[in-house]
Amino acid sequence: MFRMKQYVPVDFCLSCTGCCRYNSNPSRWMVHLLGQEREELGLNRIRLVVYGGLYICSFLTPQSNRCRIYSRRPFECRLYPFLLNRRADRFYLSVSLSCPFIRERVDSKDFRGYTDYLVHYLQTPAVSSILGSNRKVFSSYPREEVLNLAELSI
Repeated sequence: MFRMKQYVPVDFCLSCTGCCRYNSNPSRWMVHLLGQEREELGLNRIRLVVYGGLYICSFLTPQSNRCRIYSRRPFECRLYPFLLNRRADRFYLSVSLSCPFIRERVDSKDFRGYTDYLVHYLQTPAVSSILGSNRKVFSSYPREEVLNLAELSI
């Protein structure tokens, strides 16, 4: 459904234990499923399970740090550490500052290039239409934990 280049290398992701883990259930950081994803996965929402004092995505195998549905993972999972952020009635492409790969590269040329690519991708008519009819994928993230990169026309 969504085909986009991934910015953070898979090997880096597999060595990190940052995403797919939450301090609370529910959490504003939880993935929201689009309509087609709900049908494909047979779920209304991603379930969280308790593991090691945290809530983790039910599809995460914490021992190997691997996702059991990686090839079918939801749009928001594919997008992360980039986020769809909402401030009042405005929509933004943002990035999570908790990702160590991002923190190391946020001022780099390749980061700016990927951001431009991603903004263009999100503004294509097909993707923009899906996001416009699924606005719940835009969460309001804490200002100190994200960096707004570009305002989106949704």
